Amino acid sequence: MDILTASCAFMVHTPTRRFWLKRLFSAYPGGLAAIGLVLLRSVIGFTAAWQGVLCLATKDAGATVRIVGGLAVLTGILLVTVFRTRLAGFIIASGIAYLPVFGLPPPARNLFARLLPTLFAETMSIAVVFLGPGAFSIDAYLYGRKEIIIPYRSRE
Repeated sequence: MDILTASCAFMVHTPTRRFWLKRLFSAYPGGLAAIGLVLLRSVIGFTAAWQGVLCLATKDAGATVRIVGGLAVLTGILLVTVFRTRLAGFIIASGIAYLPVFGLPPPARNLFARLLPTLFAETMSIAVVFLGPGAFSIDAYLYGRKEIIIPYRSRE
């Protein structure tokens, strides 16, 4: 066992700490899984952005509906560009789930007026939150896998 392995084993010595440490980092899957994530993020991102545009285009919309519409457009763009993926997915999922609870008036053309599209969008948003950004993302480019080269030192 080399020094690096021993120090990492010392730092993460309990199963609960190991679980939480692994949970903080995304795997950034590549290949076909990354392409599937791109499709998933694109569908829910464009849907959220379009719903935001519909909220902003409502003629008799109040300030809260316009704020919600602007937030939906912003999070949809974040999800499509794959920057801060988990945060954007969480905001979209919570918005879809809680906006009807708050009693905000829906726009004239509401994409989530029926139960089935709402459940599909909610499920896809939660899947994006759990799966993370994937290999084809700005998040992966900025925070993705890094190779750390430790130079060999002799013990003399």
